[in-house]
Amino acid sequence: MAGAIPEPVKRLIAEHVESVSQLEVLLLLQQDRTTVWSAEEAARYLKSQPELVDATLSRFARAGIAGVEVDEAGNACFAYRPATAALRSSVDALAATYATHKTTVISLIFSTPRDALQDFADAFRLRDDD
Repeated sequence: MAGAIPEPVKRLIAEHVESVSQLEVLLLLQQDRTTVWSAEEAARYLKSQPELVDATLSRFARAGIAGVEVDEAGNACFAYRPATAALRSSVDALAATYATHKTTVISLIFSTPRDALQDFADAFRLRDDD
């Protein structure tokens, strides 16, 4: 079933999504493209911790997935504003893939850190290159 996930979606997850809670924040932004969210509003909507949501929104802003605005009280607010068409396409593909292959996407999220750790460990493996 891993073949059901397009390569751009796999890359997006590997580079930007470390947990299901981060996926939920990303999907919230993508599904409601016109809303500008404070961390508190998004956390309330997702029934999550505001600090976690704030960290995730800030991470997505740094990655060029979300844009940042400042509200009248001086608080950062976030909206879905991918920096590139390719990034927008990857996020849209992730949303579509998640709608039809939820378990596979979640499994990929949980397996990605182990794969990255294995790649890191493999980089230090001694090889016999005769």
